[in-house]
Formats: sequence, C-alpha cells, structure tokens
Amino acid sequence: MKEATPNTNTQATPNSRKMVLTMGSVGLVASILLVMTYTWTLPYIEANQAEYLEQSIREVLPGAFTRTDWRIVGDDVVPEGDGFTIEPRLFVGFKEDGSLEGFAIEAQGQGYADIIRIIYGYSSECECIVGMKVLESRETPGLGDKIGKDPGFLANFDSLDVRWSDQSLSISSPLELIKKGAERQAWQIDGISGATISSKAITDILNATNSVIIPIIHANLDKLKGGKDA
Repeated sequence: MKEATPNTNTQATPNSRKMVLTMGSVGLVASILLVMTYTWTLPYIEANQAEYLEQSIREVLPGAFTRTDWRIVGDDVVPEGDGFTIEPRLFVGFKEDGSLEGFAIEAQGQGYADIIRIIYGYSSECECIVGMKVLESRETPGLGDKIGKDPGFLANFDSLDVRWSDQSLSISSPLELIKKGAERQAWQIDGISGATISSKAITDILNATNSVIIPIIHANLDKLKGGKDA
C-alpha cells in the first residue's frame, strides 16, 4: 500500500500571506516615519542653508553693510519677493555710506562628480571677481574638494579680471585655467594639481555665468544702485 504524501499547501498559503502583510506593514510604517522625519527636519535644513548663504555672501562681499536682493528675469532685474522664485538671484551689497560695494552672484555647473554650486563677488568698479565660495560640491575628497578650501586656489579670486567691453558687449578676456606655477595673467586661474577637472569646472561655471549676468548688471546698473525703489 502506497504511503500518502502529506499536503502542505494548506499551511504554506496562509504563512505566505502573513509574511506579505507583515512586510507591507513594516514598509508602510517606515515610509510614514520617513515622511514625518523629512517634514520635521525640512525647516531646520532650509534655515541652515539660508544661514550658510548669508555667511557666504558676507565672505565674498566683506565690505557690504546693507543689501538688496533681486531676481534676474530675461534681460531685466526685479526685486526679490515680486512673485519670481525660480529665476537666478543677484545680491547687491552697499557700503556703510550707501555707495555700491559689489554684487554676489549665484552660479552652478557640472563638476567631476556632480553639480557644483558657487557664489562669487563681482565689483563693477574694478570689473573683477573679488571672491568665490563653494556652496555645494560632491567632488573627490582630498582632490576635487580642494576647490572650496585650498588657500592658493581661492586666492585666484581676490582680484580676477573680467573687464567688460562696451564696444563688443562682452568680457574682454574670458577666464582661462593654466597649469599651477606658470606665469599668470590677470584673467587666468592657477589650477589645483591633481584636480584639473574640478578646477576647470569652476572656470567654466564662471565664464558661462559672466557671459549672461555681467551684461545684465551693466544694462541695469543705475537701477541696481538705486535699490528696490528705483
């Protein structure tokens, strides 16, 4: 007489369903906790980002006592808060006596690893870049990330020539990356040894942004100097 084979299907199906329900419940709870954590921490993250931006503006425009904030819309500038929230921002700094200190310009572009975000100071008086600060970067630690902390590299931006030509309506000499230690002209940037791609990325970001923003600054200079009521 043939021995009967035990039927295990009646046990497997309920157990499988129980496992699926358990996993689904765990996933749902984890998702809810993730959303709650994000919602709770978002105001703190945004506050920290805003404070870091404020600090960075002060670093690239150290002589600014007061400031007005603008959005760039096409070839025009409009005061911050006039309903435009996506367009690039432009920060105008004034000295204590009310005279123009300079402009802080946000910019970004592709680096070696990811998008690099920077802010830099521009003086329409000397027609030069007067400071640069990296806001966000995921460049290679120990190499590419030197763009934000190497003193020699950052010294490039203390007075970097971006002279405007009224005749050609363009920058007279676009910025150029050169090998570190080579004889340097006023519009050239000493690269970082071992981080050529990241150094080149900063140069490209500045050139691309200057070609758009500096013409807008010069076209609206009186308006920007006058503040929001101009």
